Amino acid sequence: MAAWSEIWNKFLLLCFLFSGQLSTLCFAADPYHTDELVYSYRTLSPLGVSQQVIVVNDQFPGPLVRVTTNYNLILNVKNKLDEDLLVNWEGIQMRHNSWEDGVRGTNCPIPPGWNFTYKFQVKDQVGSFFYHPSINFQRA
Repeated sequence: MAAWSEIWNKFLLLCFLFSGQLSTLCFAADPYHTDELVYSYRTLSPLGVSQQVIVVNDQFPGPLVRVTTNYNLILNVKNKLDEDLLVNWEGIQMRHNSWEDGVRGTNCPIPPGWNFTYKFQVKDQVGSFFYHPSINFQRA
């Protein structure tokens, strides 16, 4: 009877240790970064002359999106401009989903008052990258 009790205790200990290993495997996925970018107009003087400029989240230049390689980005872009908007993710390799690149022909522009959620992974890339509008004179 004592032998069965000892075997049972060892079995429970192994189950406990193995379940701990499984829980760490469950959280081994690539991390996600979710953010919202609201494009609107604001009157500023970036060159000493008051003029209407495009701002992101009321900031000029727009906010930094800090991620590390292999992060999955989910960026909800809201267009509060009075014209179409299309955001280009300069230099980021869009592997297997070029329709998230934000250039005309791969994306349709975001109409005024609408939003679009970009979903892509910064896969095996290191460095500084830029995002900017890519339609008409918005890129100047």
